[in-house]
Amino acid sequence: MADALCASAATSPADWYIIGFKQYTGGDFTAYQKALQSNAANVKSATDKQRVALTMLALGMHSSFIDEARNSAGQLGVMSDIYGLMLFPQNEQTIMIQLLDLQKEDGGWNLSGAVSDTDVTAMAVQALAPYYQTEPRVKSAVDKALPLLSKRQKTTGDCTGFGGAVNAESTAQVLCALIAMGLDPLTDSRFIKNGKTLLDGLLLYQNKDGGFSHTAGAASGDLTSAQAFYALVAFYRFENGQNFIFDFRPADRQTTAADLTSNTTLTRRTAPTTKTTSGNGRPAEQSTASQAQTTASQGMEQTGEIKTTVTQGQHESQTETASQMTQTDFSFVYILLAVAAGLIIAGGIFVVVKKKKSV
Repeated sequence: MADALCASAATSPADWYIIGFKQYTGGDFTAYQKALQSNAANVKSATDKQRVALTMLALGMHSSFIDEARNSAGQLGVMSDIYGLMLFPQNEQTIMIQLLDLQKEDGGWNLSGAVSDTDVTAMAVQALAPYYQTEPRVKSAVDKALPLLSKRQKTTGDCTGFGGAVNAESTAQVLCALIAMGLDPLTDSRFIKNGKTLLDGLLLYQNKDGGFSHTAGAASGDLTSAQAFYALVAFYRFENGQNFIFDFRPADRQTTAADLTSNTTLTRRTAPTTKTTSGNGRPAEQSTASQAQTTASQGMEQTGEIKTTVTQGQHESQTETASQMTQTDFSFVYILLAVAAGLIIAGGIFVVVKKKKSV
């Protein structure tokens, strides 16, 4: 599995998965770092370069490729503004203004046309979030965008995207937007419809194989599973008071949810706690996020056995070696990753959701 992932380094969705894994589990990613550096030479488009650079930053890499990607910020439309701003380039003020100038009348952003797109708007909010407290124009833009995103959420908790249909990716991106802003997706009333949160909506799209589908009931998709996975990791980090999953600025410039100042738009919050009774009978405080981590870790061990069995069966049924496999053959690997991590994290998230709803 590691070999297959390394062979797909510098491609989507492999890079998004790796960012999620690194930000959730930590660990040794030396093999992927080497593959990423090697495969980066084949990456051509500005947005692809920026995705690879974000992955390098997540893995703690120091590469001239990151500077090259920063220099491409804003060169390929709104998405290169968004990803470029996440790379905190030297000309970040220029890129920020460029992104703000692309905001539509309805409060959002899109790739083309007059009607804003949910995904692009949510991602723009993620990129702008670090500047919300210090840049008045950013604050005004985000305050205008959040009501639009709220309107895109349906009573089932999920969000509509391009074409007006509900889907997992749009829901995942809106979830990330709230987390980037330090807004609690389980308590912010603007994003709770008919008692359903964005997490409720996202988990509607998880299949029995552990992956996530674009539309409910469809087959699991690689990129959909990757986006859902890192959205769940983002929430997990939020619950633990850690910085946003895509905040790769220097440590002295990073912010966590607790760093955001309380005002009428944002509410400062910390990981919720539930009272438990310790072995000696005295009450003890335990974070629901810690409970989620415990559940995830226990489930990871159990799923590891399943993953090994399935992977062995897969190898026995294939005649070609890993080095002979084409990129399209890796989809099963991605779904296994969702089984091994996305499903378990989702299980941990259920603990958090249940605890908060019972409070």
